[in-house]
Amino acid sequence: AKSPNRRKLLLVLADGAPYDRATAQHHGRDWMEAHLHQTVRAVEAAGIELWALGATDALGRFYRRHQVVAREALLGEALFQTLSQALLSPRRGQATPERER
Repeated sequence: AKSPNRRKLLLVLADGAPYDRATAQHHGRDWMEAHLHQTVRAVEAAGIELWALGATDALGRFYRRHQVVAREALLGEALFQTLSQALLSPRRGQATPERER
């Protein structure tokens, strides 16, 4: 039996907005962004708390909970801060604005 207290978290590490030259040439850049939005909605609808950590402000267009890392050297620290924030935040649906971006 599943424990009612069990949480599912997914932390995405990203280099920025979704863009791959070959896929964009085949489907168009808008397709890639639409696919990411659709995937994010599906993950959240499945009850999984989604967090993102990445290199650009573009993350905010796709992920409600995200943190931008300004320099590669800060990635480790940002990863632990984001994990701490995720684990210490209220359960899904109860997040406070201070803990989400």
